[in-house]
Amino acid sequence: AICAVMAGVLIHWTAFAGSFFFILFLLAYRGPLGIDKFVSRLGMDPSAGPLFMGGIFVLALPFLGYAAYRSYRHIQKCILALAVFGCSAFVVILPWVAHNNYLNGNTVPRLQLGAPNMVTPSIDLSTSVPPANSRVPVKVLPKELAVDSNNAACKGSGIDEELDRYWGFSKGWAHYTTLPWRSVMNSDSGGYYVTLIPALLLFPLVLLLPFTWTRRGRWLRWTVFGTLMVLVQWVLLGNGVPWYGLAMFTGLVLGLEALVDYAPDVFSRASATVLISLSLLVALSNRMWQFEQQRNLLEYPIGKISAESLQDRTIQHYGTIRDLVVSRNVSMPDTPYVYRMGTFIPYFIPKNLEIIPIADNQLGTFNCLYQEHNAALTIKRLKALGFNSMIFDTNTSTIESDSNGPLHKKVNAFVEFVNTPNVGLQLIVNDSNAGVAFLLLP
Repeated sequence: AICAVMAGVLIHWTAFAGSFFFILFLLAYRGPLGIDKFVSRLGMDPSAGPLFMGGIFVLALPFLGYAAYRSYRHIQKCILALAVFGCSAFVVILPWVAHNNYLNGNTVPRLQLGAPNMVTPSIDLSTSVPPANSRVPVKVLPKELAVDSNNAACKGSGIDEELDRYWGFSKGWAHYTTLPWRSVMNSDSGGYYVTLIPALLLFPLVLLLPFTWTRRGRWLRWTVFGTLMVLVQWVLLGNGVPWYGLAMFTGLVLGLEALVDYAPDVFSRASATVLISLSLLVALSNRMWQFEQQRNLLEYPIGKISAESLQDRTIQHYGTIRDLVVSRNVSMPDTPYVYRMGTFIPYFIPKNLEIIPIADNQLGTFNCLYQEHNAALTIKRLKALGFNSMIFDTNTSTIESDSNGPLHKKVNAFVEFVNTPNVGLQLIVNDSNAGVAFLLLP
């Protein structure tokens, strides 16, 4: 968005429009946009993805062509400015890139934006031969216990189940065009971290401010355009999760402030002030509600309660589970791990990154291990991968509204697995009110 705005400012507004479509094309071409999923969500045949992507590219051409024709003298200046910006951004992240390259052991440096996880064991179902040079323990299944990775049970749907709860399961263009409204009104999902305020709906009114279209208001005009571009990217890419759109909140806040500061008359200023003030009160109420709901978590970091009190207030069974998990990790070196499906238990387990190698929150990996619906075989696989116990969030299926949906089916399969007779599973904790179950493998 910054690059597109720079092109619009230094060349012509059509350069911004062309850059906007061209960047969308790049996002679709390189994968982040997920063009096949996008067109499927619209109700179109996924094979239309390349055609849709080509249409975005074609839209960019006339804007870029006109900008180059009209202001070709400024292109060199824009390229230089973009180069300075790019180099400056790279200098800022260079220490992290160098550090990540060192940790990854790269002889030839590359744009390494992530550091390797050198603590958590790796679970690899795709091979029966662990790599010889891995820095962390790698657990694989022997050939006699190998899973069929082409089986439908191994085609994970966890990403959709996790993210769709934030932006709804609807289809068609309305799914995307109404997303800002639904997010602000919290109609798809309500919770501790996704509650927005109605003042954000006032942002488009900035385009009606006379100041926005004056020469002195160019900064506001381009802030609005850049924010709208980020908003479109968030709608298409962020699965509606508000914190995936943090970059646009600066523009949204500046826009709301402009509605007051640059209001053309007293009535407009008073109206904007009242509406924003009411929204701030709503925000304060939401935060107080959040504090009341999460008092047990938030009082600990401010030093008001002890760690033991925090544990008891969260889920009273966590102490029992923690003690068993830690003791079995020490006493069972061949199978030291616990298989986690949801819950906040990692916060209460020492060295949890070493003891919990997988967070199978949507049961995608378990579904693959249990593909034959053979409990005894699945237990052998779990033990071969180093697991001695399993912890399960009994509220897992509640994030999916469709009782016949894939997540409900996976949860039902897990319940079937647990209730299989004569396989030696030992259920230590099963408290649906607390939302936790804990079982030991034989």
